[in-house]
Amino acid sequence: MDAVSSLIHPIPGIFYTVLGGYFVIMALIGYYSAKNTSTLSDFFVMSGKAGAIVSGLAYFSTQYSMSTFMGCPATCYKVGFAGLTISVPGLVFSMIIPALFVGRKLVRLGHKHGFLTMADYLGDRYESDGLRVLLAVLMIIFLIPMMGAQTIGAGIILRTFTGAPEWVGIVAMGIIVILYCMSGGIRGAMLTDVIQGSLMVLTAIITFIISVKIGGGFSAISEKLHALNPAYMSHPGVGGSYGWGNYVSMIVMWSFFSIGQPGLFTKFFAMKDYKVMFKAVLLGTLGMWLAATLIEWSGVNAIVSIPGLTGKQIDFVVPLILQQGVSPIVSTLLIAGIMAAGMSTIDSLLIVSTGAVTRDIY
Repeated sequence: MDAVSSLIHPIPGIFYTVLGGYFVIMALIGYYSAKNTSTLSDFFVMSGKAGAIVSGLAYFSTQYSMSTFMGCPATCYKVGFAGLTISVPGLVFSMIIPALFVGRKLVRLGHKHGFLTMADYLGDRYESDGLRVLLAVLMIIFLIPMMGAQTIGAGIILRTFTGAPEWVGIVAMGIIVILYCMSGGIRGAMLTDVIQGSLMVLTAIITFIISVKIGGGFSAISEKLHALNPAYMSHPGVGGSYGWGNYVSMIVMWSFFSIGQPGLFTKFFAMKDYKVMFKAVLLGTLGMWLAATLIEWSGVNAIVSIPGLTGKQIDFVVPLILQQGVSPIVSTLLIAGIMAAGMSTIDSLLIVSTGAVTRDIY
């Protein structure tokens, strides 16, 4: 990480101030949500009353994690435009196809039978408490490590930009997310997701604009990329990393299997009705497509403007782009967008894991 620290200029005062304010807003949303949460159905699925904006942004925010803003642009930095096959093609369908195949049914059955968790639905469908418990146990086993990975990412970002120990970021993010989820349940998670999703899109847009500007424009970037290595410009990318087989597998994985994520599955139980679902699908799809395309494309543009990154340095390509193009205050706010990607994933996973223990097992 010393190599990263030599490239990124720590701004602890500004970083703590901006991030502290952001955490306070998240906590206030949790407090508001707590005052409007009185039943178990409120806590787990907002009693099926979520609107289109909340549902769409919450779905897209849960889908995205910190890796979308760190690992994915880093891969694109290494392989070129072929790296966009990590997520961009499948995102066009990742909410539309689940909605078409199972969304309407989940909204209807959720309202009719009062389903609160994924295991509620499967246990009822197959009339098996054993299946309900098995699914709950599997969720706990696999979702807790995923939550841990997001908090570790927050710790790494905090250490890089402030010099503070990594555990400070881990604990801070963990406490804030636990507080607003514990007090406000899914309402707190989904309302914070609206802010977090908006911040993610804003971060992607500004990062992309800056990456084009510091690279000298689209034409200059394309010419330089082609001169460096023509493989940057086409499939399968540098080293043949992302061929057509990978491209197709990404579409299939994102489009048909994303609904298998409990945090996304239960979002349909929270939606108010079919009309809300339709609008939420349009909004969520637009947000996912815009954020993923621009943030990953920014990683490609940085090959020209920030050359020579290696090892762990590559994971910080987005903060490095922001550092060159905007003021420390703005860059810190947008870097909070990266942390927002982690928080928006953790909160939904935390609610789902809570449901697995308290609803499906206990």
